Amino acid sequence: MKFATLCAAITLALPSLLASTAASEVGLETRRQHLLGMLSDPSMFPVRHRAFTEELQSREWQFFHASLAQGLRVEEANEYFAAREVQSNEWLALMMLNTHCEFKESLTAAARGRMREIVFAFVRGLEHKDLGAITQASNENHIINWKTIYLLADQEFGGGDPVLVTQARDSFKRWVQYRVERGMEEFNSPHYASASFHALLLMVDYYDDPSIKQWAHI
Repeated sequence: MKFATLCAAITLALPSLLASTAASEVGLETRRQHLLGMLSDPSMFPVRHRAFTEELQSREWQFFHASLAQGLRVEEANEYFAAREVQSNEWLALMMLNTHCEFKESLTAAARGRMREIVFAFVRGLEHKDLGAITQASNENHIINWKTIYLLADQEFGGGDPVLVTQARDSFKRWVQYRVERGMEEFNSPHYASASFHALLLMVDYYDDPSIKQWAHI
């Protein structure tokens, strides 16, 4: 199972670290495991996260995603994903993209179709956002999530506006550069960290363009 599922760590570094080496790979894996330990600590998630776990069924998603990773409960998992309620939700779109990217060969047409519906329920709203934004349009968490969702939705399902795809791709690099120079505002908040790290790692693990993958990697 890819580490994006585990919502592990990306630590921002200087652009010179773009060159991929064995040492940098080891460093990334170490950071992933360190953040995994943090995120599995119940004290990191206050009571307000109850809505996230109940309304978005995040625990159920984790269970069936992990089951697919082990080749277990495949039929049950497909039934679950095919029956998921369609909601326009940023975090839910990331969850569905994660499972679709990793396990589409194990998913039924009904499950894949429902995932597409869920993802595009949110993507349609992004057409009214500034996908070229680096800051100001929202906080850095939502901005990087929007770019990730739009780019992966277009890659996995098609249908993206070429202009918006270009905006999201071109600004992805500039978002990283801006954050290296200016620092983070609330990226390390326990309330947002798991979802935003998830978005970056989805790009590392699944996006086809190696240049974008490298920027997500740092």
